[in-house]
Amino acid sequence: MMSSLFDPLSFSSYTPMWLMMLLNLLVKGTVVLLAAALFGLLLQRASASSRYLVWSSALLALVALPILPLLLPVWQIPLPGDLFPVAVSQPVSAVSPAPLPTASVNESNTQPPGRLSPQTEAMPAHNSRVKTGDSIVLQEPARRSKPALLSTPTMHWSIWAVIAWLAGVVAVLARLAVGFVRAGWLVRRAKPVTDETWKALLLDLADPMGLADRVKLLQSDRAVMPMAWGLFRPVVLLPDDKDQWSDELRRMVLLHELAHVKRRDCLVQMLASTVCSLHWINPMVWIAARRLRIERERACDDHVLSRGVRASDYAEGLLEMARSLRSVSFSSLATVTMAAQGSQLESRLLAILNPRLPRGALTRGAMALSVAGVACIALPLAAMQPTAEKSERPVVGVAEVQPASPSRLSDGAEFRPLQPSAVTRPPAPEPVRIKDQSQEGSLTELALLSSNLEPQPQPVAPKKSRRGRRDDRDRLDQIKNSRDLETLSEALKDEDVKVRRTAIRALGKIENESAVDLLIGALTDSSAEIRRRAARALGKIEDAGAVEALGRALNDEDLEVRQAAIRALGDIEDVSAVGWLIPALTDPNVEIRRGAARALGEIEEASAVEALAGALNDEDLEVRQAAIRALGEIEDVSAVGWLIPALTDSSVEIRRGAARALGEIEDAGALLALGGALNDEDLEVRQMAIRALGRIRDVSAVDGLIPALTDSSSEIRRRAAWALGEIADARAVPALNLAAEDADAKVRRAATRALREIERR
Repeated sequence: MMSSLFDPLSFSSYTPMWLMMLLNLLVKGTVVLLAAALFGLLLQRASASSRYLVWSSALLALVALPILPLLLPVWQIPLPGDLFPVAVSQPVSAVSPAPLPTASVNESNTQPPGRLSPQTEAMPAHNSRVKTGDSIVLQEPARRSKPALLSTPTMHWSIWAVIAWLAGVVAVLARLAVGFVRAGWLVRRAKPVTDETWKALLLDLADPMGLADRVKLLQSDRAVMPMAWGLFRPVVLLPDDKDQWSDELRRMVLLHELAHVKRRDCLVQMLASTVCSLHWINPMVWIAARRLRIERERACDDHVLSRGVRASDYAEGLLEMARSLRSVSFSSLATVTMAAQGSQLESRLLAILNPRLPRGALTRGAMALSVAGVACIALPLAAMQPTAEKSERPVVGVAEVQPASPSRLSDGAEFRPLQPSAVTRPPAPEPVRIKDQSQEGSLTELALLSSNLEPQPQPVAPKKSRRGRRDDRDRLDQIKNSRDLETLSEALKDEDVKVRRTAIRALGKIENESAVDLLIGALTDSSAEIRRRAARALGKIEDAGAVEALGRALNDEDLEVRQAAIRALGDIEDVSAVGWLIPALTDPNVEIRRGAARALGEIEEASAVEALAGALNDEDLEVRQAAIRALGEIEDVSAVGWLIPALTDSSVEIRRGAARALGEIEDAGALLALGGALNDEDLEVRQMAIRALGRIRDVSAVDGLIPALTDSSSEIRRRAAWALGEIADARAVPALNLAAEDADAKVRRAATRALREIERR
């Protein structure tokens, strides 16, 4: 039977069956997803991992729905027969004529002459009659042959429905395949991470999760978002500029991606994409896939926060990722990335910063309860099989018509149709003999019964166009052409602030140079809210032509407008903004000074070093931290002389930042000061100093690093061994040999790597 299903000559005969299978799965899948949505609402106060489990279980149930009926007993659900299209049991010949009914004529006549019985009215007459003695033979005339494809009344639209579904499946699967190939291409082109700091951090974070020997760390020369990929050999792919990240950001990124690997999110992502391809016509499936992605990222965020990361630091790092990096097209279908865009990013940030949300991991009891709940819905649905109820009306096929009860013809003849054993056609037509010697006029009425009984095809309703369903409420948000820009220009002059606010929002979403002039004009609006929104929109567009106007906005009377202008200047990252930002480092408001230091760090212009060095004496600690961070991002050698005194600052945060910044500049002039920082009372300062010495890679640092191999802190000993491996000087071999026998396993591994590196070089 399966071979005949794919026979092109008989496919039309089974098309209603295919269509009923698709409709069956569509209805059952919708019920499962609606139940999952209800469970998700009930679990709003639970952890994101719980909601993620509900959605993933629901999508898995959709995969199992076509398979479970083969394993479960059938639960037949009778439905009205009118709901089912007519289907034949075998292919029908295109030229075989229909059998004709046999009738006998009695003496009685209960209806007026010239009238047909109710079962025979409105039937066309095509047959001829031949009178031979006591009987009349009705012969069916030769008919034009019709293709078998036109033999079923539901053929025309049902075949196209199945073909359209198959085309959608192929299109979505092709998109998934492109994403899979794209991700594999990126991984094959990526290079292993050789930085021992990254390797040591990966080992520290993966070991408690049981992933120490499973995850491979790679780097790509493309500006990609950090992502996890792989079902059986997972890898974490990082961008090339990863070494510029702070230690906190490195730790957060690895924790997030390792959480994806631990939870096997790549496998679930592939499952969700496959379900979307098979059920692409069901909008609930796409909604479920989107909710799955949202809850997946929130669950990984909860894992990061549960490992001691501050919510504010993590939110800032997430914003930095979303702002500076981008994901690769199509690869997100096969991979899981850290950052998001648009409304998803906003909802994640709100969830991260909400201290009242539960962030616990899934327990076995919760997993069992969720899976059991989905199973209680999916299993009965899979067992249900709709069947047609018996109808009192005649069943119209392609071969015969059987009236509900015997009837009488207009001339009194009693009509008794043949009782067919199956809905099939005999190989040859049989003539109909009527034993009657009555009027010939009534035989014309009988001829109507033996005519062609094929029903006329019903007209197919035209499909509605999806393009005409767009809502006009958001028209301003999709403005692109000059005529609409003129409309927005007029809207910015409206006296209603709500109208002007809507126009500003639309201009910001355009993110095109054509909107810059209008936004610059809005920086002088009478409403502070409009000026603030205009400054933010200019920051999103990142056009250097707005630098001067934003610089003048730094003198605005409203504090939030000035903050938005400083942030926008930092986002634009144009050198011409340095002259406007340097005076802001001495602004009376501390928020302005902090924002100016951050913006100068994003621009990375060496001419701002002296002004940032002056900010190291600011009375506000956060201003000084932002200035030190900016000096490290600029990476200019002239900043070394200003950073060295900061290594002895009374604030431990300043000393940490100074050591980190000197490591990013990598100048040998800081070796002596960094060597002195190895004796700092703060453990993290010593760690940053060792990291900086390892990055500078000057042999004169070996004498200062060797004593650190015997430090009381195992972390210091491990980092010292790593730094000596980076410098690769033979004088460190004896000390490293001793460290290779350290009581701490991590120190031993780092010392062994360092010895191998010295031997290799």
